[in-house]
Amino acid sequence: MIGYELSKKLKNAGFPQNINTCGFVYREDERGDLIDLWPASKQCFSGQPDRYVLCPTLEELIAECEIEVRGESLYNLSRINEVEGVMWYTNWHEDFPSDSKGKTPEEAVANLWLKLNE
Repeated sequence: MIGYELSKKLKNAGFPQNINTCGFVYREDERGDLIDLWPASKQCFSGQPDRYVLCPTLEELIAECEIEVRGESLYNLSRINEVEGVMWYTNWHEDFPSDSKGKTPEEAVANLWLKLNE
């Protein structure tokens, strides 16, 4: 699960705030400050959708990054060992250079989505 700050970055960058998710949402107060985490449901988005921030699942993140060229998926998700510990790394096909890291697969793919949508 990705944290609130990364979820908020995704929302602000235009990541779909899908009501059909099986994940969670962060709930904010009227000032935009974090209150708590809730299981996602249609009720979350019906009254005051601007007060909820989707915490997308890995599957939802991957689906939003799906780009195919010549029938080939362009990304790779790998676990690597670095000085700071185990990290997850995504990289794209040589025709679309972009890569990202994260402490979890979700973080790595979320960071990739942000790079692809700059």
